[in-house]
Amino acid sequence: MELVFCMQCGQKIPSSAHNCPHCGAQQTLAAASTSVPPQAASLPASALPEGIKGWSWGAFWLSWVWAIFNKTWIGLMALIPLVNLVMMVILGLKGREWAWRNKAWPSVEHFNRVQKKWSLAGWIIMVASLILGIAIGVIEDRMKHRINGEFDTNWSLTASKHSEQSDSYRILAESVPAAPIMSYEQLIVSNGAVGDTFSVQPLEYGNAINYLSRAGVINILEYVVEYPDATGYVAIEKAYSFGTKYVLIVSTGEGGASCPATTYAIAFDSKTESVTGKVEIDGCSENIESLSDGNKLIVKKDGAASVFFNGEVKQATHSPMISTDVTQSTSQESPGEAPAQHNEKKKMMGDIIDDNPNARPNGEDELKNKLQRKPWQDENGFIHYPDGSVTNSPVD
Repeated sequence: MELVFCMQCGQKIPSSAHNCPHCGAQQTLAAASTSVPPQAASLPASALPEGIKGWSWGAFWLSWVWAIFNKTWIGLMALIPLVNLVMMVILGLKGREWAWRNKAWPSVEHFNRVQKKWSLAGWIIMVASLILGIAIGVIEDRMKHRINGEFDTNWSLTASKHSEQSDSYRILAESVPAAPIMSYEQLIVSNGAVGDTFSVQPLEYGNAINYLSRAGVINILEYVVEYPDATGYVAIEKAYSFGTKYVLIVSTGEGGASCPATTYAIAFDSKTESVTGKVEIDGCSENIESLSDGNKLIVKKDGAASVFFNGEVKQATHSPMISTDVTQSTSQESPGEAPAQHNEKKKMMGDIIDDNPNARPNGEDELKNKLQRKPWQDENGFIHYPDGSVTNSPVD
């Protein structure tokens, strides 16, 4: 017996049947066919067989791939970025209906079996993609930690190899003071004076470098040389200001010295009105060169150059060496005086007093004059000068 497809539900029925035994729909011989069911896309939605409508996981997960095999070409819009997400939902809702209309199916049962396979394939591919994505993420994370660990190890080895060099760089960087906003400014030295701030004054014995403080005139030379009264001459060679600080380059002719001039760098703070440091410039030349660059000052004679940062001369401040107590001056060390310096000073004083019995001074005043490098008269009437010369005949 020849079978045909029902015009209403698509089930196979005998070709001689006038009504479908499944749905009861009346059949016409002109529309009956043995090739494909007559479910054309032109049929209204109400004419869809039962079991066709519903959600399609295959169309949702596989979108454009499902659309090609089910001849639902509108599903290719899932290839368009951003549109694809919307199209996946639409395919999930309407995909089964479009597939039934766009492709000839032998029966509803066959259609449902095929769509069920598509749904299963969609779920399998989705779950497999999820597992694969998680596995790739875990592997990448482990590789990243491994690479970072190897980098840290190599860095530690490199750092340990160059630790000595790094320490040298750090010490060098710490040894150079950071440059402040201010910089050195060279001052004009004229007629032995730096404006109204510092001035050289010849005294009866020696010289003075005067500074007018709030408490009166200060002779800062007393804080620089050991015997200011024995200086043959004093000259302020150069002067610089650094904020409230001053750096003076001073040359002195100290009696008996082998060099024609002894040159000092003197730091003076106008806030505290005190000498904060002094350094003797290396060399015997009378020519002095200086150069200021920001917070750095370089001073040079014919010896090694001296560098001073931020208006500071790195050496302890000197204080006057003569004590009013003669006995204490000759028997005790001055505060802060090194033992070698004290012994040399004591020997010099002993040589002056003991080498020439006739040169022994009379009384405490003469001894103080002797120590202060002032001219003094011995008991025989001879005048003794700081440079060691003595008058040829007694003076009354």
